[in-house]
Parts: sequence; C-alpha cells; structure tokens
Amino acid sequence: MRLSHFTGRFSYYYEFQVDGKIYRNPSFDENYRLGNTIKIIYSVKYPFINKPLVK
Repeated sequence: MRLSHFTGRFSYYYEFQVDGKIYRNPSFDENYRLGNTIKIIYSVKYPFINKPLVK
C-alpha cells in the first residue's frame, strides 16, 4: 500500500487475528512481499500494541 502519492513511499501491511478480532499494521519493511509469513509479537492484554519480529 502506498503511504503517499507525493513521497512514493509504501509499506506492506501485515495482519493477524486474536480472539476473533483482526489487527492490521504497516510493516515499514520494503523487503517483505505479498504472501510472506512473519512472526508478530504483541501485548496479550492490548493486541493492538504489536510489531513484527526482526528477521
């Protein structure tokens, strides 16, 4: 997904599901490609606080 048509920057978004709710966030890593599987760390109490694990 393109972040801005002015800057040309983009990021792939990742998504995961916890207790039936889907969470999506930008990865900010241009090395990811569609279909990649990544590991996510997140707060058990607040899953909206999350990030991909570093490769």
